[in-house]
Amino acid sequence: PVRAARLHELGGTPRVDEVADPAGAERLDVSASSLNPVDVAIANGRFYGGTPELPYTIGSEAVGTTGDGRRVWYYRRATMAERVEIDMPLELTFRRIHEGGGFNNYFWKARPA
Repeated sequence: PVRAARLHELGGTPRVDEVADPAGAERLDVSASSLNPVDVAIANGRFYGGTPELPYTIGSEAVGTTGDGRRVWYYRRATMAERVEIDMPLELTFRRIHEGGGFNNYFWKARPA
């Protein structure tokens, strides 16, 4: 089993639960996951697209390491767990465009790996 932050009631506080380890061939060991405004709206029952069946694992973005050592960013529901299944691995390409205002600006594109 792996630990995951799960919501048991709309508007409630997420709890850490043990859930089944993902069984897919491609998995991501999560280093960091975040909550976005859309995640909060879903958790409060105010998202126009509805709410998943309770309890559910929260989060929609994660950064982690794949089995072959690649460090990736991943976007999909239910990412706030120690390990998640990757259903469509992507290769991201970053290119520095210019520096402006003291910050580097990058162009990025994603394609199926």
